[in-house]
Amino acid sequence: IVAEYGLFRRDSDCNVQVNSEGEVSCCCRKCQLWKAFCKGSNPEGIPQYEVFTKEYVQFLAKYVRGRAVLYKKKPLLLLEVGAGDGRLSWYLSRELRALDADAQAPCYSEEHLSQPSVSVRTSDNGVLGLHVSSGTGSIVQILDYQAALQQCSPHLVISSWQPMGEDWTAAIRATPSVKEYIMIGEVDEGICGHPWYTWGVHAEACMSSSDTDDNGDNHETCCGLQNQIPAWTTSPAFMEDGFERCELPELSALQVCRTDERWLSTRHSHTVSFRRLHVGAAASPIGD
Repeated sequence: IVAEYGLFRRDSDCNVQVNSEGEVSCCCRKCQLWKAFCKGSNPEGIPQYEVFTKEYVQFLAKYVRGRAVLYKKKPLLLLEVGAGDGRLSWYLSRELRALDADAQAPCYSEEHLSQPSVSVRTSDNGVLGLHVSSGTGSIVQILDYQAALQQCSPHLVISSWQPMGEDWTAAIRATPSVKEYIMIGEVDEGICGHPWYTWGVHAEACMSSSDTDDNGDNHETCCGLQNQIPAWTTSPAFMEDGFERCELPELSALQVCRTDERWLSTRHSHTVSFRRLHVGAAASPIGD
């Protein structure tokens, strides 16, 4: 994908323009092809928020399997909320099965080899209907994130591109079984989740590569969300709830998303883990 569309090349042949409102864009043919791909002109025929590459999913599978070993769960119950068409869970499950079948991969005792190391559940509220025409949509349970958390009682939760201005993480942390949750997408003052309640960041200036989300909301909306923060709040909600924030740079380095540009070297999507304290080691290298 990176090579095909020439992403992250500051020496690209783009003709970057700044309009009267300060919005930066390029209308060259290659940039238009990339934007069209993200909007649905791709083999799956669906919008792409996060473009999940083979390399990314393989590393994520190694990380998740390592957490199953760390937490001594067999299987580890993993729930993806807001999964859309179910692509991530579909391919992640496939990679996890491959790791379980690999004799070189870390495993438990022989009597447990018949059990998967990780059991993946997939949920979405179905409002956008992305699961209907997708080849991976059959695995998606039509449940909102709160109902899915209640029914599944997961150990680990994944949320990719949580809607802008919304925060699902409070409900995730309030689920007693959850030991860790992984957020995928733009972080902090970006267009995923709430700057403070999700990421623990007071955004003084909401600046991102993307000026609007798919609903047309701009980053003035994001900045306005700061007014919702109680005056007495001093610590991020995840810290108050006994979680710590851990960046996963090895995974972030492999990410590609719809707000990435051919003419910028920066990757705008990241993978961040939030871990409940005192349930295991604070860090686990990918692949462990």
